[in-house]
Amino acid sequence: GSRDEFTAYRILYYVYLQGNEKYNEGSSDLLGILQDLRAEAGGLGKQSGVYNAPCVKHAIKVMVALIHGNYHAFFTQLYDEAPNMGQFILDYLVPKQRVAALKTLLRAYKPSPLPIPFLASELGFDQEITGPQGVLSYLTAAGITTTTTSTTSTTSTASTTKESESEEGVNKSIHEDSVVNTKTCPKALDMEALSEWEGTSGNLL
Repeated sequence: GSRDEFTAYRILYYVYLQGNEKYNEGSSDLLGILQDLRAEAGGLGKQSGVYNAPCVKHAIKVMVALIHGNYHAFFTQLYDEAPNMGQFILDYLVPKQRVAALKTLLRAYKPSPLPIPFLASELGFDQEITGPQGVLSYLTAAGITTTTTSTTSTTSTASTTKESESEEGVNKSIHEDSVVNTKTCPKALDMEALSEWEGTSGNLL
């Protein structure tokens, strides 16, 4: 691999370490590599090949997004656009960022209902193998219940398709018609259950 590629990996890895309670040097290591890049670039007004490499620029964008709590950019853009094998490192950032995003969304939209399709996209579920049921399963683990705004479309879909297609149609309909009632959400999420759902043992706070 090139120096550009592994510099990007180092930045992403140090960003990950910033949220690791067992390692408190993440911030200083990250600052060090950024200072080295700036020095190599010759200060303001010039950019070295490494500093200007697309993978390094992407890693820096991830860093900035997480510093500012911009979960929207992280899940809807930066995660999918990760060059090379950067997405494997970002996978370790997903659980904590997903919890932070969910808490922010529940506070921001209260008392309005949160549509499941929108929530799935904002929490990075729309492109996952888990499909439309993934976000519903995640919310259940968090202790959050959902309600279906319409049952008519579900019934009609099930009655006019073949068995296999019917199940897919029902799941899609339930997914599209479901919302989170932010007024009835618990004050605290079930962090232990979420950690188990994500397959992690680390701190999600």
